[in-house]
Amino acid sequence: QGRSYVLGRFFLDKESLGGRRKRAIRGLILVSTINLGQWAYATAYQFSTGYDKDNQPEERINFSDGATYAVPMILFMYCGLADSLVQTYAYWILGALSNDTKTLSGYVGYYKGVQSFGAAMAWLIEYNGVLYRWQLLICFALAAAFIPPTLLVALGVKDTE
Repeated sequence: QGRSYVLGRFFLDKESLGGRRKRAIRGLILVSTINLGQWAYATAYQFSTGYDKDNQPEERINFSDGATYAVPMILFMYCGLADSLVQTYAYWILGALSNDTKTLSGYVGYYKGVQSFGAAMAWLIEYNGVLYRWQLLICFALAAAFIPPTLLVALGVKDTE
């Protein structure tokens, strides 16, 4: 989460970069680009290796394997960065919508409910034996599908404190 501090402190909260609405839109563009890039990288890696539930490698990857290790390690780090950026942006935009704590607690409760529902669906999909490549494509599609409604929220951010 510390890496995403830079997004919040030096981009989203920097008033010299424009009003809150403009920063919300620019933040969405930045976070969406990084997040979709992460899913594109994961998809390319997944389909290039052929690894899946029905096709697992016989030997495990070790850090001494050089490039064989480096590519998934970088992907893993990229996924962590993208996740923390999405979370930082989500909480920032929720906070930018209102200064009323009662209203904000409702927004956060709804957000956490949707997040928990998504986690429950992930467990259900895994339980039903859905192949990893399909799980990945579902996540990629959802990441893209959530951009338009988030843009509507960003457009609703007011420039006043």
